[in-house]
Amino acid sequence: MDLTIEKYLESFKDRQFEIRHLESEKGRKLNGCLVKVVGWDEDLIKGRLHCKLNSGKLLKLKRSCVIEANIGSKVIPKKEEALPGFIIAKIFKSLYHFCCTSDAMIRIQTPERTDVAQRLNFIKDQAENAKCESQLSYPCCLKSLELDLFAKPDDIRHFSTACIGNNNVTFNELNHNPDMEYNLMTESEKSILTMRRFKEWFISGMCLHCQIHFFEGDKSPYKPEEKVY
Repeated sequence: MDLTIEKYLESFKDRQFEIRHLESEKGRKLNGCLVKVVGWDEDLIKGRLHCKLNSGKLLKLKRSCVIEANIGSKVIPKKEEALPGFIIAKIFKSLYHFCCTSDAMIRIQTPERTDVAQRLNFIKDQAENAKCESQLSYPCCLKSLELDLFAKPDDIRHFSTACIGNNNVTFNELNHNPDMEYNLMTESEKSILTMRRFKEWFISGMCLHCQIHFFEGDKSPYKPEEKVY
């Protein structure tokens, strides 16, 4: 696994990245600054990237605190489209049943996938509510990339940097369609899109912004290939 990650990190060298999600008073002043990756710690998973500012100053940053320059999410869900709390509760109830009965979902619930177990417990708690908070959220998995020691060598979380959104999965916006006005979608289209996003969150832990970037855009690296018949 380490060799695979090291090969990937080699592609970072001399590329420009943007600092994101630093939370200390000193760190927040660096958010938005551009850096070049010049190396990394020996520990390829928990270690940090060696990044150089334009001034020449060297910083050591977690991969979960940098994104490739100019890929920050431009997606802005409309407030009037937000899912209401009682709908979110119904979705969680349906999702919990699906996660407990679908063979595909059960297969990923291995002892090593502690992140999946945590999300399942969260889903169960929400499924027991008649209504969820409208602003209910959960940390995007890419916020804690360095903790995902259990992933397979080609797991997307190893092959990523920081969350390109705001580090949170905000559930009431998982129905947002950046390619079509919401009121032009059929009820069936809305339902399919929303459930697909919730299911993907259970599997990968990604927020709306990361799901769109990695799986849905024309240039998304993990977008499924369309079958030609």
